[in-house]
Order: sequence, then structure tokens, then C-alpha cells
Amino acid sequence: MSEYKGLEWSDDNRNDRWPNYEYHEYQTICSAISAEEGSIVWEMNEVNRLVPQFWAYAQVLSKAWFVFTDGLHEYEDEWNQTVSKQIHDVCQMIKTADLLPVDYTEWYAFMKGWIDDFKTTRTRLLATRDVPAGASPAGAAGQTEAVGVSPAAEPSSALPSQSEPSVGEISTGDSAGSMTGELLEFREQQRQER
Repeated sequence: MSEYKGLEWSDDNRNDRWPNYEYHEYQTICSAISAEEGSIVWEMNEVNRLVPQFWAYAQVLSKAWFVFTDGLHEYEDEWNQTVSKQIHDVCQMIKTADLLPVDYTEWYAFMKGWIDDFKTTRTRLLATRDVPAGASPAGAAGQTEAVGVSPAAEPSSALPSQSEPSVGEISTGDSAGSMTGELLEFREQQRQER
């Protein structure tokens, strides 16, 4: 092995004393391993760039579902259920790859209601709020699925190993204003119901 110089098997400068066929096979294997190692490095860079970005988007979307529930329409429930299932699938892959963001547990618990049953979560959340005249939170009565409790933390793309996230904090509005008060009030109400 120490005599292997990486020259073509037909190169006249070879002095490794390997038979041509075995040399060629070894060179083919080394080339494939090198290509795979390069692919792994490239793919890990992409994953490390995209996981925080996905996580930030998933948090912002689920928070928007919570904050702007009155803007969600029943005819969009199936589509939103599909999106929430896709979020779940990616979360499972992130978990398997051991790339969990620092706030994964809290945020995933919040998203779980949307993932399990989007329509029930939407209608139960509407039923807990002051619904404008003429709007009906149909289907809210008799539902047993708990509505997710929005995490107090703002959406973040930070992973445990990142000192500077590639996406950074994503603003979702004035978090110090009345929105935080409403979220905290809703959270307390959900705790009391349990």
C-alpha cells in the first residue's frame, strides 16, 4: 500500500510491483470512496444549512396558524393537514439524524395538535376566542383533541451546535405586545383544562 502513488494502471512510471488488474481494481475502489466522501461532505453542508431554515419556517407557519386562526378556512383544512403531515415527516427525519434544534421539544409539542388533526385544532382554537358575529366555529363542540399551546419563545433556526444560525431569528411581529399576552393567556387556559 505504501508504494501506491495513484498513477494510472498503464503509466510507465509505476514502480509499485502490483499486478495491473489488482492495481486497477484498487484504484477504482479508492476513486469511488473518494467520490462518496465528497458527496457526504457536500450533503452534510446542505443539511446543516437547510435544517435551520426549515425549522424556522415550520415555526413561523405553525405560529401563524395559531395567531391568525380566524383567517383559516374550512375548505383549506385538507391542504393544511397535508402540509402539517409533511412537517411531521421532516421532523422525524431531523430527529433520526440527531439534528434537533434547541427548542424542538417545546415547538413540536405545539405543532402536534395541528399535525394530528388540523381541523379539530383550528375549530377548538376558534371556539376559545371571541368569534366575530356571523362566524361559526363549526365542529368545536364535543372535540376531544387538545389545542397545542404556543411556545413562549419566538421562532428560531438555531441548532444546538450552531453559534451563528444560517437563517437567524425570524421576526413574527411585536412579541412584547398584546400578542404575547394572548398567547400566555391561552397557554394558561389549556393548562387549567388538563
